[in-house]
Amino acid sequence: MDEHPGAVWAAGAAAVALLAVLVVAVIRMSDSTGAPVVGPPAPSPDATSASAYTTSSSSTSYGVPSVQTSEDTGAPVTDAPTTALPTADESTETPTTTANPYGTTTPTNAGHV
Repeated sequence: MDEHPGAVWAAGAAAVALLAVLVVAVIRMSDSTGAPVVGPPAPSPDATSASAYTTSSSSTSYGVPSVQTSEDTGAPVTDAPTTALPTADESTETPTTTANPYGTTTPTNAGHV
């Protein structure tokens, strides 16, 4: 920055000038004496007349569905064999061996750049 001290001073002066312009603009916009009084627009006579509004009604009827019920007879009966629970001597854990499903061959160009 020491190479161009004129550029640093010019940038600083421009920043101060822009800040001053901003302050003046805010003061002018906040001055309420020059603000116009804006109210809601007056309704036109055509917009409120009875002929501008139309009403329409329609009716649709639907049939009521009938409900069919049957007597609950409980769970269905199956002849599936029951499985015996393991005894205290039998192990309930299964062996957890995993195998790599991906190929493990190393390409011949591995490590070469």
